[in-house]
Amino acid sequence: MGIIYQLINKIDGQTYIGSTTLPLNKIWKHHIDSAMRMSPLLLHREMRKHKNHNFMPKEVCDCHESELESKKEHYIKELNAHDVDTEVEEEIIIEKPKEKKLVGFQNAKYRGNGKTGGIKLMGWNIETGEERYWDSAMDAAEELTGNKKNNSNILSASRRGIIAYGHRWKMTDRKSGKRKIVAIDKRTWQEYYFNSCADAIRAIGNVKGAGLYKALKSNGRNTWKGYIWKYL
Repeated sequence: MGIIYQLINKIDGQTYIGSTTLPLNKIWKHHIDSAMRMSPLLLHREMRKHKNHNFMPKEVCDCHESELESKKEHYIKELNAHDVDTEVEEEIIIEKPKEKKLVGFQNAKYRGNGKTGGIKLMGWNIETGEERYWDSAMDAAEELTGNKKNNSNILSASRRGIIAYGHRWKMTDRKSGKRKIVAIDKRTWQEYYFNSCADAIRAIGNVKGAGLYKALKSNGRNTWKGYIWKYL
């Protein structure tokens, strides 16, 4: 003997008809297991979508094994139902990336304007003796090399007292006791600028700054709060 059974989706009212020689509770468990194993059947896809508890298994009738297929076809037509064995191409759902939660200092007021910290520099041309002033290292790098990304070499030269691009460099507006710093998001490379370490710590809010100073001393090898920290 066997049974004809139906599974009713309580969300949209769709009915699925099947036949089996197993008890109803065992065939229902089989469908749950198949849905979890990413079966491509329409029923199992809908079970993944609407969750198992929203499907109601129900026995329609019992019959001889030789009648199972004919009975199943009869009830599929009579109830305008789906065959439990209907196979469809599995939908591929691409989830949108979760929006990153912004920390305190990711306010627009801390974002850079393309100029590295706005530190003014003086460059002394070692061949002509001419002194030139720039509003930022990026401005100087772009004018002298055509590539503003060379600003880091100019900043390094100004701190170490060495020559870069034919000039000896000096920062002209650094305040004593304070050094400007930049926080670089290690995933997006968005930059955030601060006039001092204290400003950065206040912007993040309620944290101790030991990790910040450690990251600054590591020259980019260590991060703090998900950011690379550097002196300007």
